[in-house]
Amino acid sequence: MAENGSVAWVFESKGLISVEKSAADEDELFMIAVEAGAEEVDSENDVFDITTPLTDLDRVKKALTEAGIEMTGSEPTRIPSNSVRVQGKEAGQVIRLIEVLEDNDDVQKVYSNFDMDEEEMAALMAE
Repeated sequence: MAENGSVAWVFESKGLISVEKSAADEDELFMIAVEAGAEEVDSENDVFDITTPLTDLDRVKKALTEAGIEMTGSEPTRIPSNSVRVQGKEAGQVIRLIEVLEDNDDVQKVYSNFDMDEEEMAALMAE
């Protein structure tokens, strides 16, 4: 699915499902998701993020639905194969570039492979 001039080769197509932590027990969610084909279950803030091979996205969604677990979202996504650490002036430039791209009506989705400290990101987003 690489477009001309793109860097799509840096990203893997995956499925991403979000479940609020209040909707399921972590161990139960993990077992159901993995048995249905999920690769990973991450715990971030108040949400579990389930990563699946793109081909197994619907199967994992179906398994969660059958188990009575409500999802807050599911979508095909792109996950970076590697990440690049940014900080300071460079971090600010990356954030501004992403904001400009997201504001462009011709851009449907922006994926990135940068990595920065959460505190620095929060400070940059507050500006």
